Amino acid sequence: MLIIGSGAAGATAAFEARKVDPEANIRIISSDRHSHYSPCGLPFAVSGQVKRVRDLIVHPPSLYAMSDIEVNLETSVKRIDPGGKMVETDLGLLAYDKLIIATGSKPLLPKVKGADKKGIFTIKGIDDGEGIVGALEASRRAVIIGAGLIGLEMAVALSKRGLAVKVVKPREGLLLSLLDGDMTGPLFEHLEWLGIELTLGSPVEEIFGGERAEGIILKGEKIMADMIIAAIGSERQIGLAKEAGAKIGPLGAIEVNAKMETSLPDIYAAGDCIEIKGAPKKSFLGSAAVREGKVAGMNAAGGDHALSPGLSTTISDLGGLKVGAVGLSSSEAERLGHRIASARLDSSSTDAFFPGGRKLAIKLIADAKTKRLIGAQIVGEEGVWGRLMALSFAMQLGASVKELAFLETAYVPSVSPTFDPVTLAADMLLRRMN
Repeated sequence: MLIIGSGAAGATAAFEARKVDPEANIRIISSDRHSHYSPCGLPFAVSGQVKRVRDLIVHPPSLYAMSDIEVNLETSVKRIDPGGKMVETDLGLLAYDKLIIATGSKPLLPKVKGADKKGIFTIKGIDDGEGIVGALEASRRAVIIGAGLIGLEMAVALSKRGLAVKVVKPREGLLLSLLDGDMTGPLFEHLEWLGIELTLGSPVEEIFGGERAEGIILKGEKIMADMIIAAIGSERQIGLAKEAGAKIGPLGAIEVNAKMETSLPDIYAAGDCIEIKGAPKKSFLGSAAVREGKVAGMNAAGGDHALSPGLSTTISDLGGLKVGAVGLSSSEAERLGHRIASARLDSSSTDAFFPGGRKLAIKLIADAKTKRLIGAQIVGEEGVWGRLMALSFAMQLGASVKELAFLETAYVPSVSPTFDPVTLAADMLLRRMN
């Protein structure tokens, strides 16, 4: 078995394949310099909460050796020959019986003048993280281009390190792929409280400076920066699969079925580079990559497993404020043809009489025809993760809004109100649909 890519999907596929077939010959080929690490941990290494960037390496080479998995890092794959079941690499031609493509994605740079200057960082690899940490001592002002989850997490991290941080974005709004507009108020307030400056609705016109970037031009004005971080998204690495003849889906990624099979025989794919046929959206989260890698690895080793539809269950910790979402936002649901009903509830993480409770905002979105939950969003300082997990599990089981409204929940005043905010929000939504 041959696996192209050593990230979350590729590494997971290798270890899961080993569990299924202890005798399989498993080999990973990767152009990366490092074995499997956690890109999602980079902001926490920059903030100092994780001591060293290299502590983010999840699977060191010794672990692969213990599992009898051969790993070739800094090795390029030039071509896949599905007819001859061969892969052309720097090491020569390698044969495979089963192939897993886990080529991932690479971060994008803004398409503006000066984007190729030194001092512009992306947020993807170990080298990126070490470069940012290495530049901290000489930096006082940072500009982050982009306001997705990892961009905002990096803004919080740099703020914790004492930098003046400015976040710029060409469109109005924050995290619109996750949150509806009526759920972003607490996020704006929290970022302002942290001292992070937001300039939304204005694209960067230029990155200026000499050999090294010195700042950006925004609305005709020069904004000085010692550090510029591009967090504008990622590009799926589908070139090898596309050239080999694999079908590319409507979202622009390698199309796979629920078993992670591509359109090519004996070739599977997983991670950022894929989309599952019929899925309304694609998650770039590590949690999605490991689910997909698990199924791809097990099936390539002889298993027969299918992945349940992904819900893009997402959570972020932005300096104490937790932002969580699962399923579709209102705009996504309407775009896909759902007639929606929704309810938003402002509540507390604890019983009202208990001291120390934190504000908690919950929004539930349902298909008005089927009366089933299709999306949920939660924002608050505590009590977000557990409720989000419960809602994700309920959605995976196809729970109706009525079932959520009558859900049995655990109660103690210091943890949750007698009527949990999830059940209260579901009751509101149920009454609006009746």
